[in-house]
Amino acid sequence: MEAVHAPNLFETAIRRACALVPDLAHVDPSRILVLAHKLPPTRLGETIGLRENLRSVIGGRDVFYVMRFHARLLCEGSSGPHDPLDTVMHELWHVGLACDGSIRPMRHGSTFDAIVRTLRRHYLKNGGEPLPQFAGDTRVRVRHFATRRLPRGWDEDSLCERTTRLSNLVPSLVRYACPFGHVVIRNRKLSRPSSCATCAKTFDLRYLLTLA
Repeated sequence: MEAVHAPNLFETAIRRACALVPDLAHVDPSRILVLAHKLPPTRLGETIGLRENLRSVIGGRDVFYVMRFHARLLCEGSSGPHDPLDTVMHELWHVGLACDGSIRPMRHGSTFDAIVRTLRRHYLKNGGEPLPQFAGDTRVRVRHFATRRLPRGWDEDSLCERTTRLSNLVPSLVRYACPFGHVVIRNRKLSRPSSCATCAKTFDLRYLLTLA
């Protein structure tokens, strides 16, 4: 079976989102280099804006942004506690209105999350499709930089693609839930009792997290 090309799946979602969602019409997908590999367990995506002196020509095109996505998004699916499309919309919303390598000056938080959910709803309502979901033993083609950013940006020679099993990129996650059903995912078991941050800003035994 031919390997699934993970970056292509995210690139397709990005192109569709920019065409279907009016609030993302300023984003030029051709200026975005998409990577899909392994990120820290608590991070699902990242957008890096390249200033003019750091821009690179990769694949014959000027790259203004590098978007990195955790390949584990392809095994979680929209039915899980986190919709992978939210990560795609989240990263696209970071792109500045001039789409020139600048990042939109907006903090993460409840307002940002509400905007992301609205973008996702518009995308699906206008004919967009969810990201596909694959089993852990699926062979996937991933793309990443083999080196840290060079002093004057990245170059094409530092780009690396390889094929691996999706399960090799998925960390062992531990799911917790509070008495009111809020799900919290951690990359390791909690070392001490913890309560739900959604229900209470400080520790509260009434909202104690237990293994889901």
